[in-house]
Amino acid sequence: MIEDAINLMISNYWISKAQRLLLPTPSKEDPTMWNETCSFTEGKVLTPEGITKIRSQVRTEKKEQMDMWLPWLTALTGLVGALIGLLAVLKK
Repeated sequence: MIEDAINLMISNYWISKAQRLLLPTPSKEDPTMWNETCSFTEGKVLTPEGITKIRSQVRTEKKEQMDMWLPWLTALTGLVGALIGLLAVLKK
């Protein structure tokens, strides 16, 4: 019963993360992605393969989002460093 509750929480966690990022979730009819062994709630939980697939999609999406902002952050850091250097030279 405890393992079923843990599996249900893990499944809900990864499904909610995927939905927040607007990623597709596996069909509940796919037996390789969903397992009906959750006797505690009479529902389906993700199989380890399903969790791995969703986790991989979430990580890929987050990496793509980070890659979009990283060049801007790098440029901003360089600009701030240059401004600090210029202020240090002007103060002398």
